[in-house]
Amino acid sequence: MPDLQAAIAAAYDARGLPTAPEQVIVTPGALAATAVVGTALAGPRDKVLVESPTYPNAVRALRAGGGRIAAIPLDPSGWDLDAVDAALARHAPRLVHVMPDFHNPTGLVLSERERASYGRMLARHGATAVVDEAHHLLGLDDLDSTAAPTPFAAHAKDAICVGSASKSVWGGLRMGWIRAPHALVDRLTRARVGLDLGVPVLEQLVLTRLLQGDLDGVVRAQRERLREQRDALAGALTERLPDWTFRMPAGGMALWCRLPVAAATALSVEAERHGVLLAPGPSFAPEGGLDRYVRLPYAVAAPLLVEAVDRIADAWAVVGAGGARATGGTAPVLVA
Repeated sequence: MPDLQAAIAAAYDARGLPTAPEQVIVTPGALAATAVVGTALAGPRDKVLVESPTYPNAVRALRAGGGRIAAIPLDPSGWDLDAVDAALARHAPRLVHVMPDFHNPTGLVLSERERASYGRMLARHGATAVVDEAHHLLGLDDLDSTAAPTPFAAHAKDAICVGSASKSVWGGLRMGWIRAPHALVDRLTRARVGLDLGVPVLEQLVLTRLLQGDLDGVVRAQRERLREQRDALAGALTERLPDWTFRMPAGGMALWCRLPVAAATALSVEAERHGVLLAPGPSFAPEGGLDRYVRLPYAVAAPLLVEAVDRIADAWAVVGAGGARATGGTAPVLVA
């Protein structure tokens, strides 16, 4: 709908990234948007660089056109831009997938200086950034602050931005969009027709009303809820699993926890017997590894998170003892 395109464009304008409505393509979710980009711009002969760890569904979506994936290791403390530059030179990728705002799963944020440096590298190597901005509104430490880094695309003029309503508004509002340079809009639109024929009108009307109305109030309520849940999860982990380590994220939706030993896969199997579904580190590693890490989202109510940690601690004790036991009859606690 033209009104929705205009409202999304105005949101980019307000963030310091001038955008015309015709640069916006609305999709049924951010993953659908990522798949459109992968289909349109990364064929079987093209390399696509992704971070490791990264969101695994995004990797699958970027492969939609047959592109070949290569990974850039992401240090737990932040981006190693020298390593990024070396990877760009070695792989000569067509696309580079970047999550600069509350990275999933680490929660890291790319600084303003790093964004500018990264943008210059991409231009020098002729690569196009696919910028996942699904979490950019989910800053949790200062709920009164509206300050945020400049959009990555302000430093990389050819960048393609992918946005989402489901993380910042409500998980049931499956709406996403692409903000693309003028020169790529037609190519992306033609690729999109092969994947879906549009987004339901009702959802478009809802998102338009939100963007033109009290979106700030809705997002603040979401941030308040996530901060309470983040703190509850972190507190429970510190109490029950003190030998696990994690960096408290300033935003986003998950903790990225480092285990004392490489046993995340074994833990995920045992945790399921205790009624908790976990995503181990290797799920987020496009080229393997990361079995010393586990992602714990805090997207459910605080009491459920505390109960989940109790069950995870019991599962961890079984893994540490080198044993396993069946535990039937308990209702599963989904941490997702």
